[in-house]
Amino acid sequence: MGAGLHFETQEEIEKIQEDAPNDPNTTGQKEPPCEEEGGNPKKRKTRKVSSKAFCLVLDNASSNDACITELFATTPIQDDLPVDGKVFHQRCGCHILNLIVQDGLSVLKDEISNIRDTMKYIKHSQGRMEKFKLACSQSQIPFKKPAWDVPTRWNSTYLMLVLALELKPAICRYGNIDKRCKLYVVEYYMKELCPEQCANFMANLRECMKELFNEYVQENASDEKQGRVSKRQKTTAVAGASGSGTNSRAALKDYIKERRNNEPQKSELDDYLATELDEASVDEDFDILAWWRLKSPKYPILCQLTKDILAVPISTVASESAFSTSGRILSPARSSLNDESIEALLCAQDWLRASINENGEKIGEPLWNIEEGGGIEE
Repeated sequence: MGAGLHFETQEEIEKIQEDAPNDPNTTGQKEPPCEEEGGNPKKRKTRKVSSKAFCLVLDNASSNDACITELFATTPIQDDLPVDGKVFHQRCGCHILNLIVQDGLSVLKDEISNIRDTMKYIKHSQGRMEKFKLACSQSQIPFKKPAWDVPTRWNSTYLMLVLALELKPAICRYGNIDKRCKLYVVEYYMKELCPEQCANFMANLRECMKELFNEYVQENASDEKQGRVSKRQKTTAVAGASGSGTNSRAALKDYIKERRNNEPQKSELDDYLATELDEASVDEDFDILAWWRLKSPKYPILCQLTKDILAVPISTVASESAFSTSGRILSPARSSLNDESIEALLCAQDWLRASINENGEKIGEPLWNIEEGGGIEE
């Protein structure tokens, strides 16, 4: 909050500072009567600042509008203000700028969210970081740690986007690595375990997937205006499979190579099944949920199908992480709490997070440091 007042002498300014209340919560309210040492009430001093006041600068919030209304209703200040106080309440320029930028960023919220998720996905695994270093080396760009932003701070979003542009070649190279073996793995091991039943099983599996996918295409037909559903969404038949091999990873790699061929333009399901596969086995640290989150723009219907049908209703996320308030952003429910309760909650969380090891040393790291490639938990 900032106030604009006009004084003629330094003495007037010093007098106002001496008489100013110490309690910041009294804005817009009448000052209660003071009491002398003997307990007798004394009339409230009238601070003659109304003729000096010009403006009051506040954030652009409805609560501040109510504060100004209360101020005008409880004090005679409006009578001495220019144009009857119509220009008294000024909105903070920085806050307005932030609202303008946030409104502009909302147009690209999906793209920014994907970049943020990409940064988190790479950073949250040491194995992924090593592969990302390799991708940077192959792309001939200097390695930098992925970093994400605080969504409510647009300047940190800007820094994240600048970093993402610098790392774009490496991110694109890393994103082409697909750790799924998908339908070919099922087909390969079915041939190894049940060769006589493989053909019928694979045919039934493909047919079931096609029927389920087509139902989701029909349900999402209304999303055509958003570019999420195209005219080619009706699935085509998935090519059959044949071949043999031994029960080994080398044989599986050879089998996958044999199955790669050029096919006509396909639907999401066919494109998903025909996407070039990585020959390596699935890593132990592979996060399938993060993969689907990153691929949701490319496979919107399959992503919805996955969430509804394939999602496992269980979580390994610690409760303190799931209900973290480390973003220091108040939810609508918590915004109604008084300042003492909010301070107690935040301080208690910090104390609980600062765990102690056997040597009595605190374990932890800064929540967010974009220059060092850190991130803030959500």
